[in-house]
Amino acid sequence: MNLRWPWVPLIFASAAMASGLDVTLSGEKSFHTKELMDGLPDMPEKLNNDQVQSWSEDAAAEIENVYEESGFLQVKVDPQVQDPNGSSKTWKVVLHVSEGPHYRFGKVHVFIQDDSSEVLPPGNLTAKEGDFYVEEDLSLDQRQITRTLGNDGFVHATVSEESVRHDSIASVEILYRVTRGHAVVFDTLMVNIRRVPPMDSLEGLTREDLLRALVPYRVGDTVRTDPNDKVIEKLQSTGLFNSVRLEDSALADKSKSALILTVEEKVPGNASASIFFETQYGLGVSGSVTHSNVAGSMKEVSLGSEFAQHKQSFSAGFGSPLLWNLLLRFNDNVLVEWYQDLLPGVPVFSGDFHASNTASLSRTFNFWLRGVSSFELDYLDQFVVDTGTTALTREKLSSLDFVNTAFISFVDQDLNPTRGVRYALTWGNGSPIDGWSSVVNDRSNWLQLQSTYYYYLPPIDQVKVAFRLEGGRFFGDGGENANRFFLGGPRNIRSYDFEQLCPDAPPPSVGACPLQQEPLEPAYFLLSAELRLTPFDFPAVESRGFTKYIKPLGIVPFVDYGKVWNLYGTDHFSLTRRFFASGNGRGIAYGGGLRYPLLGIFDFRLDLAWGRPGGGDWPDEWLVDLAEAF
Repeated sequence: MNLRWPWVPLIFASAAMASGLDVTLSGEKSFHTKELMDGLPDMPEKLNNDQVQSWSEDAAAEIENVYEESGFLQVKVDPQVQDPNGSSKTWKVVLHVSEGPHYRFGKVHVFIQDDSSEVLPPGNLTAKEGDFYVEEDLSLDQRQITRTLGNDGFVHATVSEESVRHDSIASVEILYRVTRGHAVVFDTLMVNIRRVPPMDSLEGLTREDLLRALVPYRVGDTVRTDPNDKVIEKLQSTGLFNSVRLEDSALADKSKSALILTVEEKVPGNASASIFFETQYGLGVSGSVTHSNVAGSMKEVSLGSEFAQHKQSFSAGFGSPLLWNLLLRFNDNVLVEWYQDLLPGVPVFSGDFHASNTASLSRTFNFWLRGVSSFELDYLDQFVVDTGTTALTREKLSSLDFVNTAFISFVDQDLNPTRGVRYALTWGNGSPIDGWSSVVNDRSNWLQLQSTYYYYLPPIDQVKVAFRLEGGRFFGDGGENANRFFLGGPRNIRSYDFEQLCPDAPPPSVGACPLQQEPLEPAYFLLSAELRLTPFDFPAVESRGFTKYIKPLGIVPFVDYGKVWNLYGTDHFSLTRRFFASGNGRGIAYGGGLRYPLLGIFDFRLDLAWGRPGGGDWPDEWLVDLAEAF
């Protein structure tokens, strides 16, 4: 339901002043003003009596519709238009709301048309006697009744709804009439594979036998709704198709039907190339190619390469979006990298070498829950400077890690949420490979909990708050994996470099994190807060011309605080001792930045951050990114 707290005032002077139209909403108060104002029609192009009068009547009808959908079936909105006075060019429109009584559901009946018998509604019907009337509930109930009958084999069942208003008691009686039709019996499967005409006239690539294997019926089986939907869900989850349809058609023998599976493929491959400059690695070029449906197998492959002045890399990936014909995605990615640290006496291309293989299984259980299990095999060959003699030595490290994460998300938007929460719980297990026994014995474990919270302050949705709280700890010697909990970087504690905060980093030498410290059992926590303001996104700011480009601009003050400490050591976390001081793995960053949405896909982000010990005066660091910090 769209009802809000009754104390919210429903008086709002909002207008497109550049258009010369001042709109005021007054009257009763069951909704936020913004909910009603956002649904109003576009302002009239010409401001004259006929245009403004027509617009005000349309606006009143829109507001009445919002109320009626939520059970105010006697609502009246009276539009009043005031002509400009004297030299003023502003037309004033007052929309006065009289809500009337709030209706409730009366008795709810479900009748089967074929035999005129009444069937009691299932307990999970949304419309229940005594609840407030909501129009959307009627559509949900019709869908639920249709699905229930469809799973009994009546996939062509139809449901119609009749409503009887009882104004004297502010009640609505609901009657659902059901026509079941005949049960559908499977006989033949026909497959139609195509692409979007006329943009792509090629035939579809997907092998027909793979599609047939997903349809779970044998001749004589009853066709049901849930198995049909599961076929569609699996194919859509691959990301290979614009649309998937599974329909039935009666054969000459009316007792049998053919199922028709129609898929419309996307273009399966792409190639890209770029020239870039990174402050750490210098000027470079990169390129990549991907194919998401190799030989019609619904398998994905990718190749990529990057060549910069101080870093070279090669990557290859493989993906199977429907492993064993289940809603289970398998991915395997290989990454090979060379880094040049420009240490004294080291040839140009003989720096550090890193190779890794990450394989993962992921499963989306429903729209808010996803699980990912992966194993990571890493090999590192790097130069290490002896702190005593400054001599260079080679260090070879390898590890095998198993990482399992459950993602839980309740947000209104995935990319740039304004309300909701997210959680991620990770259990990891890993250690260096120095023999076969280390693959299963004496392995460190760690737990990590990440959470974010987003909220806007109604009715002023130009002000949003966002929080992040996360933490974790190792159980046993962290070894090479300890740096998973070292803090710093543009998505972490801003103004600190990546992995700069660690347990043995007293000020001002932040970042001295030798993994050889014995023993190192790290733990960490991280807290961030942002106030996300869009000060130009008001109705009074015109949504055309130059001003439409500044409306989405965001201004974001922020603060980050985190600490990493060694559970074996003496520098345990304390809320009372030097809470806001830097050093010994503790850091704080604060500042502000700008946000601007690009292409509706991501945000351009520019942050100015202070807080690093020994940092500059203005600022310690500039951060540029194409995504929010959290």
